[in-house]
Amino acid sequence: MKVNWNDLQRPESSGSFPYRGGTITVGQEEIDVWRARPDALFTVRGFRLWTNKPQYVLAGGYELPNEQREGEAAPTQVTWENVGCPDGPGTYAFRDGTITVSQRELSIWIEHPAARFTVRRFQLWTGKPQYVLGGYVLPDERRKAG
Repeated sequence: MKVNWNDLQRPESSGSFPYRGGTITVGQEEIDVWRARPDALFTVRGFRLWTNKPQYVLAGGYELPNEQREGEAAPTQVTWENVGCPDGPGTYAFRDGTITVSQRELSIWIEHPAARFTVRRFQLWTGKPQYVLGGYVLPDERRKAG
């Protein structure tokens, strides 16, 4: 079983919290990870004590569900044309979901029409996939920006 920060009502400090009819213990290390990466998923281990109330702990490391995993294909890069030539910031239909384009990204495309942005796909718990633009490459200058 996996748990994310929202499942625990986003605790701000370590301690024990209500969880699935029992309690779960969360350390400061996990809180620090969640502050940096709210989408991190921790594995949960459950057990029962003599009180017969379930107890849970976060076991070992965590995974980032939207990150590229070793052995997977490299992230896709897209151009202005690939995302439908947006003329302003907003959310647009893209592939099997939507993509959000900011004014910053449009400004880069205006100044550097050949710029290619990394695009990442996020599948939320419900709804269509969403795509976001990340870093970009300027092919003619062969340098990356963040």
